Amino acid sequence: MASLEEVLSVFLDQVESVSAGISTEDRKRITKAEAKVFKNEVEQVTHDKHYRNRKTGADPHLADSVLMQSNRNGTSSVGWDYSKSRQGHLIENGTKFPLYTANGRMHKNAGQVAIRGDHFVRKTRQNKRVQKKMLQAGAAEYSQIVRERGDN
Repeated sequence: MASLEEVLSVFLDQVESVSAGISTEDRKRITKAEAKVFKNEVEQVTHDKHYRNRKTGADPHLADSVLMQSNRNGTSSVGWDYSKSRQGHLIENGTKFPLYTANGRMHKNAGQVAIRGDHFVRKTRQNKRVQKKMLQAGAAEYSQIVRERGDN
């Protein structure tokens, strides 16, 4: 029978081979799965809180403009493109003196209308239910990677 030290040593070697041996491509797959969940949640909360029924033409709503990007270093990002990021920033953080309306027109009394910050992205990021869903998606992708490698 093996001693406790030998069992723990074997266990530690197995954990290190799986965790430290993860490549950038595998890390990218895991963070991409987590980012998909976060993207869906941000789209949903943006649609629920800040969606107005109006004709937008070629310019989509903020809720329809959420993007996800996988980076070379294995991380993933969720946000808006440059044209929509300003609107998202103003809604998220608010401003004391906005000069322009959401469609780019100047306010009648520019700099005298305040927008109260909603912090909807931060609240979504800190939501325990969303964090749990993201971790579950990452764990599912991680277990798929381990199965593909043939490790236990």
